[in-house]
Amino acid sequence: MQCLYTQFYNNTNNQKRKLKRSPEALEQYNVLFNELKEKALTMKRGLSDDSPMSEVRAFSAQLIEWEQDLRDLAEQLHEDMDTNRVGEGG
Repeated sequence: MQCLYTQFYNNTNNQKRKLKRSPEALEQYNVLFNELKEKALTMKRGLSDDSPMSEVRAFSAQLIEWEQDLRDLAEQLHEDMDTNRVGEGG
């Protein structure tokens, strides 16, 4: 379970790099990131090496879904940053 969580954390934390130029975008991302990170930790704490494989698979599937949600948000915020920057120059 730790490996699944670590992969989720690293992948989603790395999305922040796209947003470093905009404190506002980074803050928006961090709100969801922190919420989902806490949910993932809570789920992980409920699992053990003896947990049924179905529960481990469900945990993995949930992490993948949340990772995609965060990736989508980071991409949207990054696009918004680029759009706003272009608009400021015009």
